[in-house]
Amino acid sequence: MHALLVTRDDRVITEFQKIAAVTQSPLVIESEPNADDLSNAYRVFVASDCTADASAMAGALELEFNQGQACETARNFKMNFPSSTMSCQASESLIKVELKLPNTYFPTRFLLPNLVASATAGIDQPIEPMP
Repeated sequence: MHALLVTRDDRVITEFQKIAAVTQSPLVIESEPNADDLSNAYRVFVASDCTADASAMAGALELEFNQGQACETARNFKMNFPSSTMSCQASESLIKVELKLPNTYFPTRFLLPNLVASATAGIDQPIEPMP
């Protein structure tokens, strides 16, 4: 989850920074954002989250019949973000990916120099045939 806080009140900013620290949620603070600020911030955060989700789902498709290829499939499916890295762990029925990339969007890159998006996907265990 990401938060965009629009305020000039220092007390509110302090409280939300504490909440963001405890919940480990990225927090962007703007006093007067314009429409471009809002749409670009949304694009930066959503693009990385969608890539992590799509990569995990692509890797999950390999779990049942080709578990050894699950992480490679997930990495191949990831969008080409410059300087990004993806870690991956796969088990018999679950895959977890974490995408890390530098934040290049000007207003937020000083507060959040790196973006991290993670996703988990899996498959149901095969149903045992009845005897």
